[in-house]
Amino acid sequence: MTSKVFASCAEAVRDIPDGAVIAYGGFAAMGAAPNLLQALADQGAKNLTFVTNTPRGSPNFPAGTPDFGLLCERGQIKR
Repeated sequence: MTSKVFASCAEAVRDIPDGAVIAYGGFAAMGAAPNLLQALADQGAKNLTFVTNTPRGSPNFPAGTPDFGLLCERGQIKR
């Protein structure tokens, strides 16, 4: 069995291919993983379908916290 524990966020998203469907859980700040979004933005996968119930940004996050808008701004989100 392969471990699902990764040493870093970058390692966790390394194998996400172009065209992947990403289901991003949480509601606002509860359960959101902004570090994974930053790692995915840095990884550069394109044409992603992003499924989420988390609105862009949250008053509970500090200013500048990555949200899925970062992926939109970088042209990585197809829909």
